[in-house]
Amino acid sequence: MILTVEVQEFYHLSQCSCLVGSCVTDFHVFAMFPEDIPARRRIATMGGRHLCYRLRNPSGTPISTLCYISRINQLVVGFSDGCLSLWNMKTLEREHHCRLGERRIPVYAVTFQEPENDPRNCCYLWAVQSTQESKGDALSLHLMQLTFRDRKRLACGQVMYEGLEGCKERFSLDLASQICPRRRQTSNIKLLSCQTMEDFYDCVDKEGNTNEVPSPYTSISIFCWQVTTYGQEKPSTYLGLFDINCWCDAEMPDSIR
Repeated sequence: MILTVEVQEFYHLSQCSCLVGSCVTDFHVFAMFPEDIPARRRIATMGGRHLCYRLRNPSGTPISTLCYISRINQLVVGFSDGCLSLWNMKTLEREHHCRLGERRIPVYAVTFQEPENDPRNCCYLWAVQSTQESKGDALSLHLMQLTFRDRKRLACGQVMYEGLEGCKERFSLDLASQICPRRRQTSNIKLLSCQTMEDFYDCVDKEGNTNEVPSPYTSISIFCWQVTTYGQEKPSTYLGLFDINCWCDAEMPDSIR
């Protein structure tokens, strides 16, 4: 299944081809999401083709970032006007859409965090808004809490969350005004990297059977950003770490340091 990203215009992909491995596979493109997706997928697969759908904001705003998260089977889509959407890749339906903050700042990057053994089936998504320009003056982090109906272990051993029940912002952090020193002298601030590091327990017993659904006992999101100030020869680089398990153990405070 392929979703085409429409940045400026939607090109006529129904006649184009895509090199997949060593063979050429045609795209079968739909302008709208049809109701009989499973049947269309089977027909396309039998013909050696891939289904394609246009993916865009209702207002036609360009997409600024895309990230597929396998553990929740969601495609996270960020837009240049500060909106964020979650698309269920099983049903191909948009399950959530919201605007981050008050300013129309592009959603530049996202990263996923899963806490250890959360009984509420909650996981978290960081969304980063940034101008990323030569004179960019905006950089903020938003922590979104995702609540699901089920959390199960698949036959392959992977974890899958299903049935998105809610998505709400827990808090936001403005790195430009709250973190950076000498704010009035700042000429540029931009994100360098955004990623999550995890470590899991071995959930296999002595007989080789899986005995629980694995969750990371360590999950730390790492943010790195650069600040350039007037009169400074070289920019300053900052590193921020967020431990989701420590935050949950602290009863999820509404602010972070």
